[in-house]
Amino acid sequence: MSKFSLAIIGSSSIAQIHYKFLKEYNFSRIFFIGRSVKKILNFLKDNKISEVKAGEKRKINKENFDVIAICNNTNYHQDYLNLIVNAPKLLIIEKPIISIKIFKKDYKIYLQKIYKKFKNIIVVYPMVFLARSISDFISIKNKIKQIEVNYYTSGEQRGDEIFIDLSPHALTFFYEICKINKIKLDKVVQIKKTIKPKVWVATIIYKNIKLLMNFKKISKRKKSKFYVKINNLNISRITKKKNGIFINYLKFNKNIIQVQNPMKNVFDDAIDSIVKKKIYKENKVLTKWLMEMTEKIYFKNTAK
Repeated sequence: MSKFSLAIIGSSSIAQIHYKFLKEYNFSRIFFIGRSVKKILNFLKDNKISEVKAGEKRKINKENFDVIAICNNTNYHQDYLNLIVNAPKLLIIEKPIISIKIFKKDYKIYLQKIYKKFKNIIVVYPMVFLARSISDFISIKNKIKQIEVNYYTSGEQRGDEIFIDLSPHALTFFYEICKINKIKLDKVVQIKKTIKPKVWVATIIYKNIKLLMNFKKISKRKKSKFYVKINNLNISRITKKKNGIFINYLKFNKNIIQVQNPMKNVFDDAIDSIVKKKIYKENKVLTKWLMEMTEKIYFKNTAK
């Protein structure tokens, strides 16, 4: 990658995470791009990021970037997807790819448009790799009938905004576990959901499996908590920060196993997708399924 250039769009904690992983691929030039150069410069200073350049949004078309990572607020993803003229060799974009809240049921038309415009899009789905790690290290002996995903984290989102923010984690985890275990996801039989200001809960029932999702947003929570239950087996993801990078562990029964940070897997896969088109195609299939499920759940009436 030493001859490739990189543009990171955004100045959030997610943009910082993208930079910490992507810088390891030795890009020739790295730009941080946003609506305000001043905000970008303050972000770089606050996070002690050097040896990069800052530019306002029009810069995205003044340079032929080989790789572009979109990690600004989901509500503004389409601004840059529309703005970019020269399609890069690789476009990495944070989940969800676009907001169902903004596009509503017209999202399919827009997705077709951007997949035609950009030939290699990789949406960031780290929970796919967490699901693979669980499958590699933990034996699920009985047929899987129920998966429960619990995610408690900080943030100011409320109501359905919690669903939009956290459901990609749960749904992609569920999708990958089912794929690994050859569980066919046929038509959804029933959707039940309950929404409170800081809590979003839902049950998705298929003919052959059930998914439970439980999300909480607590404004001042210092550390996120993610754990799943597959049938009766509880599995927790434990993270410990070292040199700005989270070390990941799986805790189940009385065992604790270190696994690779799923974000490292994401970016390795993304870089590989430049030459391995199968990765891009699989990511596109997952994105389509995720958006379809998001539509079904988002527009389902809330339980009384």
